[in-house]
Amino acid sequence: MPDRIRALYVDDEPGLLEVARLFIEQSPEFIVETAESAQAALKSPAIASCDAIISDYQMPGMDGIAFLKAVREKYGDIPFILFTGRGREEVVIDAINNGADFYLQKGGDPTAQFAELAHKIRQAVSRKRSQDELKAAYEQITASEEELRGQYEELAAGERRVRESQERYRSVIENSPYGMHFYELDPVRGLVFAGANPAADRILGICHEELVGRTILEAFPGLAGTEIPMRYRGVAESGTPWQTEQVVYEKGVIHGAFAVTVFRPARGSMAAMFLDITGRKKAEMERQESEERLRSFMDSATDSFSIWDARLNLVDMNRVALSYLPPGTRKEDIIGRNLNEFLSGEGEWGSIERYREIMKTGVPLTGTEKMTESATGTRWLSVKCFRVGDGLGIMTTDVTQEKAAEDRLREAYDNLAASEEELRQQFGELVSAQEELRESRQQMTEIADTVPGVIYQSHFRPDEKEKFTFISSRGPEVFGISADPDGFSERFFAQVDKDDQEPLARSISQAVKNELPWEYEGRFTRPSGEKIWFQGMARPVRKPSGLYYTGVLLDITSRKQAEEALRSSEERLRLFIQQAPVAIAMFDNEMRYLAASRRWLADASLSDRDIAGRSHYEIFPNLPDDLKDAYRRALAGEVVSSSEYRFVNESGAVQWFTWEVRPWYNIGDTIGGIILFSEDITKRKEVEERLRESEVKYRSLMDVSPVAVAVHRNGKVVYVNPEAVQLLKSRRAEDLIGKEVLPFIHPDYHEKAREEFRRMADDGEMIPLQEETFLATNGEPFTVEVVAKPIRYEGLPSVFVAFRDITERKKMEAALRESEEKYRNLVENATEAIFIHQDWRMIYANPRMAELLGVPVGNILEHLFLDYVWPADRAFVLDRYTRRMAGEDVPTNYDFRMTAPEGKLLWVHISIANITWQQKPATLNLLTDITERKRAETALQEAWRKLALLNSLTRHDIRNQLITLQGFTQFAKKKEQDPAIAGYLEKIDSCATMIRGQIEFMKTYHELGVNSPSWYLLDTVVSKACIRELPCRNLCSGTGVFADPMLEKVFFNLFDNACRHGEHATEVVVRCERKGDELTIVVEDNGIGIPDNEKEKIFGKGFGKNTGFGLFLVREILSITGITIRETGTPGKGARFEILVPRECWRKNGA
Repeated sequence: MPDRIRALYVDDEPGLLEVARLFIEQSPEFIVETAESAQAALKSPAIASCDAIISDYQMPGMDGIAFLKAVREKYGDIPFILFTGRGREEVVIDAINNGADFYLQKGGDPTAQFAELAHKIRQAVSRKRSQDELKAAYEQITASEEELRGQYEELAAGERRVRESQERYRSVIENSPYGMHFYELDPVRGLVFAGANPAADRILGICHEELVGRTILEAFPGLAGTEIPMRYRGVAESGTPWQTEQVVYEKGVIHGAFAVTVFRPARGSMAAMFLDITGRKKAEMERQESEERLRSFMDSATDSFSIWDARLNLVDMNRVALSYLPPGTRKEDIIGRNLNEFLSGEGEWGSIERYREIMKTGVPLTGTEKMTESATGTRWLSVKCFRVGDGLGIMTTDVTQEKAAEDRLREAYDNLAASEEELRQQFGELVSAQEELRESRQQMTEIADTVPGVIYQSHFRPDEKEKFTFISSRGPEVFGISADPDGFSERFFAQVDKDDQEPLARSISQAVKNELPWEYEGRFTRPSGEKIWFQGMARPVRKPSGLYYTGVLLDITSRKQAEEALRSSEERLRLFIQQAPVAIAMFDNEMRYLAASRRWLADASLSDRDIAGRSHYEIFPNLPDDLKDAYRRALAGEVVSSSEYRFVNESGAVQWFTWEVRPWYNIGDTIGGIILFSEDITKRKEVEERLRESEVKYRSLMDVSPVAVAVHRNGKVVYVNPEAVQLLKSRRAEDLIGKEVLPFIHPDYHEKAREEFRRMADDGEMIPLQEETFLATNGEPFTVEVVAKPIRYEGLPSVFVAFRDITERKKMEAALRESEEKYRNLVENATEAIFIHQDWRMIYANPRMAELLGVPVGNILEHLFLDYVWPADRAFVLDRYTRRMAGEDVPTNYDFRMTAPEGKLLWVHISIANITWQQKPATLNLLTDITERKRAETALQEAWRKLALLNSLTRHDIRNQLITLQGFTQFAKKKEQDPAIAGYLEKIDSCATMIRGQIEFMKTYHELGVNSPSWYLLDTVVSKACIRELPCRNLCSGTGVFADPMLEKVFFNLFDNACRHGEHATEVVVRCERKGDELTIVVEDNGIGIPDNEKEKIFGKGFGKNTGFGLFLVREILSITGITIRETGTPGKGARFEILVPRECWRKNGA
């Protein structure tokens, strides 16, 4: 069995304690302890271990509320039930406010009463135990509070970083490295310059502030005759971005170059974003010139030249190299073929790996290769292979004759012992070969002089001293120093940048020491002061006389500038995309992210994610098909856009975007991917929608406005609302549109009207409210109050006029002036004291006021009104007056005390109305002397208080004794076996029940009319009065009734009557019917009804089968405010009660 509930019951009636214990402990789950006072309970050891406390309210020494406070202070939240016969509302509120769990009123059948009390105990204890369990669970939950707080702080920090990021974004325009021009599109003037960012001032070297407000050609005359103004305007009108490069030449030399992107940030505007690419353009031009020189060299060279890309596919070759291939081979047929296809696979140069090693290390290699051809026999080639950019350059020289000469020389040496004639012959051949070799070397020198760089050969002796043995003639051209081999090393090193001298010397020393190929890039200053970049490359050859390095020194300044420009451009592009004020994302042709602006990340809720390299389709798997199709079309080369696109995001919310997707291209015009521009226009769409709604509302407001409204432009009517049409006595608005304004104004006001028209047009002045005379279309004059103001209507300057007909008001004002004299006579002779109060002083008082205060009127006006108020009431009267003048809703009628002649107390009743006196707020006050009435009321209230106290105490004591009596009686009936005695006990119980009902009637009837009537909403009253046993429907929505506070008792008694006596009633319905000015509230059920001969009797006191007071009280409660009730139902079809409410006691739309 679960733990038994230990309850402590406190009451000053010992018999009631005993009865309650007997009834409650009939259930084995309860143990009841008792105490006869709150003080005894607080001292009892049982209170600390009890599960619930039941207490009476009215007890000597300490009442139930004080006991409740003591329990809460000392024992915390032990369940506490107030079980009392005092049913006043203030007692209930006080109990609940101080922490009572339940409030239960004594009375009724003891068995049901104590069963309900046991249920409340059980419910309160169960709730307390559940709360304890929840508290324990809550303590476990709060264990993770610190972790949650940490997560929250991280989230807050993230939000702070987002805000900081957004703040940085707002400064992008000001800090952007790109120059930006902004234009507004004027329908007449065209593009008008609106401003520029600081970068534009810096790049162009001008102050743009002086150009604001000028057209594009006025601001930049140099653009006249170009396509740029037309292109810019096209972007502003269509919204399609445009990109171009602008190059400015002076005498054939590039003076300036700019990469320009033009886009429309908003309708009617245009922005041009440009970057200075002068350096890049010059580098490109220099590179083109260098490539032309290289082409000229290759075409004129007697040696073979070929160039290969990073994959060792053929890019270009000269005619000599082509001659090495089979006859009939065309260059265009072999361009793009791989080097491996031309290699034999034999010897030092026959393997492709040899060439890949050169590309990897960048170290040039030279050597001699034997080439056998069927047509020409054996050919010897001198091969030099070196890296060119990311690719490879191969230069070959036909050294067959040199090889033959060397062979013959070797043969001559071998046969030196031969005859002198033969030796002389061989010597002659040798001399001839040497001559051929000299000619070959001369040809090589000429070729070296045509190479873009400086060809050289240096000799390193065993002591590692370097001596240049050959310098091509281009040394002065490339480096600005003499090409004389003697001292070239010292001259060259002297011009090398100081930071590069030590690394250059170290690289040469290491290469020579290990006999390795050498390569180095560094900075060099020509004697003219011009700084350049150089690249040196050489290969070693070991000869008997020492180590030789043959190589080339190249000017790579253009390449370095181009590389730096490319890096800078890529970085600017990345920063531009990242910092752009619009949402931009760049994708490759597999739709993988390359870059995205912060705006894009924010709009797509991706700010906290790393998306670089990830697929767009992976991040957004549920993209609509039409977007996917747009991406596919863009990857195929098409530009696709949407000005208004509705998108439902992952959370289900609707967003609106404008977007454009276009391809971007690699070198060679192949599509590398797409760029997606988008802008979230959800807020703009919402604003447009609100604007449309506002326009509709404004037009609707004007159409239904009780004030006449007209708009005129250039002296003619362009708009009138229906009220204006009616006042001007026209059949329809169309008959007034287009007509002159002045004919509608009385001729006496024409000159004044023309002056006001001029002031509104020239000065924008508003014409304040004034009176004029207008003329209707039939010529009938009428007086109006009119106000006018200059506005823009349909985009053009116009005049708004609002006026109303005050003809009748003017007549009333005249009648009012006539009646004022009559009213003054009435006030002067009134029996009530009347005064006007303004700015804390009485500014008027009638003779009765002087009589009431015993002071002449002249003396009254010399004092503040508060001077005549009884000192104890001054704060109260001052507060009422101050709040009323501040506009608060305070009572206009109330009582207070004043000082009568000779310092006596005077009670007055004041009625106050707010008025305007001489254009200032004031109050009109009526005073009635109620001193005698107050004395009578005080005496009556004291007598009533004593009678009510006696009535309350008597009822309370009798009720407790009756509960005890009935409790013992009912308990005795359960124990008694003798039917006769049980019958007597039943009669005793019935009598006690009757007495209890009469006591309850006494209580109810005593409260009748005690509190003032008020307004009550029937929805609330009916809802509270409904009983569980019989469903009820309320059809009187929004109806208020002025009645006694016991109105809820009326409906409860009617519902209870239907439940008790309707027998088979299943529903009761409340509805309202209007009959003229009266309201009929119908309460009807579907029970057996009421016989015709009882329809009036049922409202008599004591008639009925229960207490006999229910319907009697209903009629008494309603009659307090003049409401009547009658029964009009048909016997056998249900009861129907009609409650007739006078017009002044009901209203619609609530209480």
